[in-house]
Amino acid sequence: MTPFVAGSEDFIDALGAQTPMVRGAEPEEIASVVLFLVSDDSNYITGHDIVVDGGFTDFGDYNAALKQIMAQPGQKI
Repeated sequence: MTPFVAGSEDFIDALGAQTPMVRGAEPEEIASVVLFLVSDDSNYITGHDIVVDGGFTDFGDYNAALKQIMAQPGQKI
């Protein structure tokens, strides 16, 4: 949630609908992970991706499919 998306309510709403956290990340939430990675606390971490997206990549497609299925009359899951 930066000035880049400010005023883009449709985008922000769509992002929230596809994210388990139901919102976009604040800059401080991303920065805290970056600070951890450049600190001595992470000196034994190598070769890993750390995804900081509120579950978007793990949940987005599933959530969209579930909403499409549930929108059909008489559908129960």
